[in-house]
Amino acid sequence: MFVQRREAAQAGAAGVAGDTFTAVQHLHQGVGDARLELQSHQRVRHAVAVAFDLDVVVDVHRHGLERCPLPALCWQGRQRRRVQAAQHWLDAYNAERPPAERLLPAALLLKAAARALQQALQFNGFYENGGFRAGTGIHIGWAISLRGGGLVAPAIHDADRLSLPSLMTALRDLVQRTRAGGLRSSELTDPTITVTSLGERGADTVWGVIYPPQVAIVGFGRIAEQPWVVDGQVGARPLVALSLAADHRASDGHLGGQLLAVIDQAMQNPDKL
Repeated sequence: MFVQRREAAQAGAAGVAGDTFTAVQHLHQGVGDARLELQSHQRVRHAVAVAFDLDVVVDVHRHGLERCPLPALCWQGRQRRRVQAAQHWLDAYNAERPPAERLLPAALLLKAAARALQQALQFNGFYENGGFRAGTGIHIGWAISLRGGGLVAPAIHDADRLSLPSLMTALRDLVQRTRAGGLRSSELTDPTITVTSLGERGADTVWGVIYPPQVAIVGFGRIAEQPWVVDGQVGARPLVALSLAADHRASDGHLGGQLLAVIDQAMQNPDKL
């Protein structure tokens, strides 16, 4: 995705930018219409991906920096985090329960992000009319693929206040109703931030594109065993790539790094979620 956006920017950044901001304006005007055509939605998302391209991509594992040719409004960062404690806790939790009551890793990741956002409200809200407006709650838009193609991200309302079992129930219900065409209009218009996970699709890292007027998107890759150094010894540990894309008009890289660190801390203490 990043390579495609770079090529698009190099091909005609100036001409695309004007059309893009017009598309974003139209999206703002029609955001209350829950019946927005998916095809039009995808065209707007593509245009936004070009205009809001990356300023700096930070890979903390490789310690590399790469700049985009566009004078961008968005930055992205990625960290690889250990999830060994979370994986062990999840295995023990599920071993004592029937299949219908078991938790998926997605529930832990989603709750960790929601809990961390309580301490980083700059990422939970909207940039509208030249300024940032904080969300009235932490209503996480969970990205869900549709069977016929396409993607939507309806809201799980007050995700930070839900227990893990309640969050898992809400997640299952949301996925089922999304794919059956049973979403409520408020679930499409209320998300204050988007969280996406492509781990079940085998993706190691997710580079998300912000959905305006939201100001951030959190991405989780797949959980997989990888080499990790502990006390000078290399061993296999379950790791997940955690990414964050954010609008520079509402936050900055320092605050983004703090948010990623808080999500990491939450995953290291799953029993407190």
